[in-house]
Amino acid sequence: MRNQARPIAATSTTKLSDEEKSWRFLSDFDDQIILIDVSESIKFRGSNVREFDTRAFLVNATGGVGIHTGIHSLEDFPHLLPPMLSAANSALKDNEGGAAQAFTDTIKYTTLIYCWMFRRGFTRLAELGREDIQQLSAEVSEQGWWDLMQYQQALLQEATYILQDSERLFVIATQRDGTWNFSPESLSFRIGLPIHANNIPRWFRTATVTKQIPSFETFDKPTRAGLTRREHRMTLTTINRLALLDERFDGIRFNPFSKMGGELAAGDQRRARRLKKLLTVSFDDHTAATRDNVQSTSGQDIATPRHQGDAPTASLDALAQEIDTWARESAQQAVQAPSHHATPNMPLQIAVAGFKEALRWQYDYKDAILEVLRLLRDSLESKITEQRVVARPFTVEVVEKANSILASAGVPLRVNRASTYGDDPDGGNTASALVNTILFALYFIIATNLGRRPGEILGRAKNKRSYGLYRGCCVRVSDTIPFHRIETYIQKSIKAYATSWCNQLVADAVNFLEEIFQIARPLFTSPEPVKIDVEIARTEKLFRFPLFTEIGFNSERPIFDARQASTRFFRLAGIDPTIFMGRQMPFRRTFMTLYVHRFDSPELLALQQYMKDFSIESLLAYYRDKSNRLPEDSIKARYAAYETESLNIASMLKEERKFYLIEILTDLLAGQRRFGGGFARVVNALLKKLSLPENFKDAPLSEKAESIADELEQRGYRLVEGNTICMAGDAGKTREQSNCFDGERPRIELACPSMCSGCVHSISTEVGLSIYEEEMESALKTANDKRLPAALRKEAQALIETLKEVIESEKAMAEGTRVRFQRFADSWTTIREELVK
Repeated sequence: MRNQARPIAATSTTKLSDEEKSWRFLSDFDDQIILIDVSESIKFRGSNVREFDTRAFLVNATGGVGIHTGIHSLEDFPHLLPPMLSAANSALKDNEGGAAQAFTDTIKYTTLIYCWMFRRGFTRLAELGREDIQQLSAEVSEQGWWDLMQYQQALLQEATYILQDSERLFVIATQRDGTWNFSPESLSFRIGLPIHANNIPRWFRTATVTKQIPSFETFDKPTRAGLTRREHRMTLTTINRLALLDERFDGIRFNPFSKMGGELAAGDQRRARRLKKLLTVSFDDHTAATRDNVQSTSGQDIATPRHQGDAPTASLDALAQEIDTWARESAQQAVQAPSHHATPNMPLQIAVAGFKEALRWQYDYKDAILEVLRLLRDSLESKITEQRVVARPFTVEVVEKANSILASAGVPLRVNRASTYGDDPDGGNTASALVNTILFALYFIIATNLGRRPGEILGRAKNKRSYGLYRGCCVRVSDTIPFHRIETYIQKSIKAYATSWCNQLVADAVNFLEEIFQIARPLFTSPEPVKIDVEIARTEKLFRFPLFTEIGFNSERPIFDARQASTRFFRLAGIDPTIFMGRQMPFRRTFMTLYVHRFDSPELLALQQYMKDFSIESLLAYYRDKSNRLPEDSIKARYAAYETESLNIASMLKEERKFYLIEILTDLLAGQRRFGGGFARVVNALLKKLSLPENFKDAPLSEKAESIADELEQRGYRLVEGNTICMAGDAGKTREQSNCFDGERPRIELACPSMCSGCVHSISTEVGLSIYEEEMESALKTANDKRLPAALRKEAQALIETLKEVIESEKAMAEGTRVRFQRFADSWTTIREELVK
């Protein structure tokens, strides 16, 4: 039954440029009839064009909680057609072969996503939050679209209509030689859900012809409509294609699944758990039925042949075994860690010191540095105009003004000449030293947040066209959304240009580099816009700057030497410059250290306006295929390389979290820091049951902590950082004791102060509690502001009371934990005697 919906306004324009469209997409997004070229290849362009009528695109909101119910034409919601067609256009770009399948699959899964949205009260993609997308993914992986969209109920409704009006059968089926052939397109239009011919159930075909509907419990389910990994993967792919679209379109406003492999693995595990439960129930029912059958025969031996009723069990068994294999392989891959090739741990104090120094140069000193560089350039052009034999910009007046600007901004360097000479290897007070230091600071920020190799950022002399950031490499995705993407050349695994999301820190650093690039342009020329031709743009490297002399500006730009420039930078940051001698600077490890400790470092807490931009997704590159590249050299051929890159990042994050856990356990065993939460009870119990090595009581605290961390890891405990640290992981024995346990699993996504306080898997720190105290202060201002509505002030007061109770409780637990473990530290021999082997 169709309902009339009030149309929602579409965006102002839905036309795409030829560069944005696949050559197969022959229409505009506001066309009623969409033409798609499904020819075998571009060589046969135009030989096979198919039409798709958008009036046949429907959304079924039956049984939902939203304001729209029943079946609607998607034309009633014109803002949803452009994102659907944009996703289909992207699918056509990514699938040179099988264009028709790529297009119809995208329309199908987008339609299902829209149906799910409407049933949950959403009418725009932009309304979906990350938790909503996670819920959608979980439901699809656990139930499958067939059960999630209640196909059987929709088909039952249609069968009932056919019984009431026999002419309706002729709309969805045709009779030939006594056989009825059902049209999936017509049936889809009737039930408002996409359906394949193979998925029309046998009960429906029989019921509509015989006019007899069997009981709902006996309905057969199409074999292809079961839980599959492909269905989950196609759903995630479509969700990603509906995200971060052109600002003209409605779309998901964040990057949903940059790590699709991890979400697929989680889906595999969810399906495995669900299927095991079904198998257990099915087996128990079958056993009971067999027992009853045997008992009813009064002791006669009965042969129990395999019958049709057993088929679903056998199919389910095979599918569960397959999913178990997927889940096991995915889990093994996710935890693989490099052995002797592992990057050494990065001390937190060094990572923080370098990060803070780089931020000073990027933000605090930016305006002063640019002003000085422009001053020196203008002075050089002026001296050349005066036809000096040797034009030098460093006159007394210019040097005095430049150094005054630098001093006012707090920049710790000065300038009095172009570059170093004589016995001054550190660069001294030169323009080159100033430029090289700011270039290294920006390099530090970019390399840390992107995790890319030095050559991929800085460039190399022998490969000017292949390596190095270039002007125009970083672009903003939308004028209204602060998301950016950056293109870099991946030297090893991928060996091609790749694009990744980058945070605001990287975008600001690249913008700074581009402003420096303009100052370094040839003398007596005007600033030039970014080159439209990307091949030309890639030759304009950002980490290049000339000497401040006429010859310098007229010569080839020197290559930036990051290692030499690092000496001055590290000294300014208070770091020993020799710490990285003889080895590559571990920028990716620096990112991991900062990322994992961001909730437990007072210094990082003070930098939270920058730390909020930290995201693991920025380390993952995704490939953009060239439109004319052969299929065998396309993204499919490179998938394994990207998986390897993703696994390396996952492994490094796992290692860093392990290091962090060892730090916490070391402080816990020493009784030095106060840790609240209930996880100390788990550690306490473990110490009393664990078979410890003979030398445990004499080992240093760090080794004791490492032994305990290894044992916790073996038992499934995993650290996830946050205002309150969560150790739930895949733990078995204490899983159901989680405050957030919902009967099946811990719901760590529901984390909040009241939920996590005192939980057996929680660890609270003094820094984390200080965050709650800041929230209390903010809520107090709201509660005392008489200008605000009473309801809002009442809500703020309730938050204050909750946080106050949580803080007091956590501090009390923390002190008790500290005293308890201090006793352990004082008497390991006593603990040793209590061990149960």
